[in-house]
Amino acid sequence: MLYGRLENDEVKELIGLNKLKDRFLNAVFPDELNNEILKDFGYVCIDTVKSDIQITKDTILKATVKRIGEPGNYEYIREWTTEPYPYNVEERVQTKFNEIREERNKRLTETDYTQSNDYFEMKEEWAEYREKLRSITDSSEDPFLINFPAVPSLEQSNDIERQKNYAEYKINAAFDKKEYNRTIETIDGYLIRANATSLYSLEMSKNTNIFKVKDINNITHELTEKKIEDFIRQIKETGIELFKERHNYIDKIKKSETLEDIDNILLEIKSL
Repeated sequence: MLYGRLENDEVKELIGLNKLKDRFLNAVFPDELNNEILKDFGYVCIDTVKSDIQITKDTILKATVKRIGEPGNYEYIREWTTEPYPYNVEERVQTKFNEIREERNKRLTETDYTQSNDYFEMKEEWAEYREKLRSITDSSEDPFLINFPAVPSLEQSNDIERQKNYAEYKINAAFDKKEYNRTIETIDGYLIRANATSLYSLEMSKNTNIFKVKDINNITHELTEKKIEDFIRQIKETGIELFKERHNYIDKIKKSETLEDIDNILLEIKSL
């Protein structure tokens, strides 16, 4: 919302809420302002009409304030029109194309993994998406008319088998993160990571009689052989619990009969 300063029922200036408050430091404004409140200050609320106007390389948007209604009961709205771009159009076009290329390259890099040999989900859709990205600057001579292709998404699919695959991927990602971040508190009160890497480190320490371990803050502590044994046992126990929990969710997904069932399980996963 913007606010217009009025002179003879004409808007002479548009300002935001903070600037309005700065101009009237001694005034106490309610959370919701309206024209009835603002009229004593010589201002009026300005609603902005959302624009769906497509600009081109030759045009820019221009905001105009339109007065509607009858004298004494006017309302004001902010509308959008276009006007010619006043500067060098060729430079503008080149700058926009460079921005598109930079974003295109970023999106290609972010989706490189979809073309690896061990990635199988929606392979053709991702390949088609990436091909559209590569040729995006050829789709129009006017870069302001170029739109990026939609990203392939299992989440948007109505195919229940694809949704199950997507849900299983989300479950594994959530539990991989949980597995990496799980910790165990020692008798002395510090925390060590309780994942497979730390388990290997502890077992190596035990085998070489070097009873040292780093906590989550990368500080090294000396442990007795008894503590080493206790931590290895705890890590294995918590790992088994996580394994069971992970596969319990995956089993639920496989037994799901509706998209709603899958959505409900994914909601549970978000709280992990």
